[in-house]
Amino acid sequence: MEPMQVDSRMLLQLGAVLVSLAGAWAVAKTQIKTMLEQQAKDSHELSTLNQRMDSVEANDAVFQSRINVLSEISSVSNLKSSNREIATILERLKSLELECTRLHKMHNTVHPRILSPKEDG
Repeated sequence: MEPMQVDSRMLLQLGAVLVSLAGAWAVAKTQIKTMLEQQAKDSHELSTLNQRMDSVEANDAVFQSRINVLSEISSVSNLKSSNREIATILERLKSLELECTRLHKMHNTVHPRILSPKEDG
């Protein structure tokens, strides 16, 4: 075997390969830098989205709590109980007004007449 001789053609090919490798390295380095910058931007955006999501979830919990309170207040059993209580109060008020009117009439037949709140004003 003969030792390998280096000629100008081989040097030219070796130079071309080295230039291509250097170019590929520069392109790869630029692309990696761009990818890292994009990753940093994406990480920041993801962090911002997570913060917004936490805020939305907190607001949702508050609204759910309020909805639960309102649904409990307006539940059929509570409304039924509340309406019965209001009806009882109205009935007692009517009864007291009638009794008051009766007492005024009874009082005004014997003693000096006193004005009812309706007649006062």
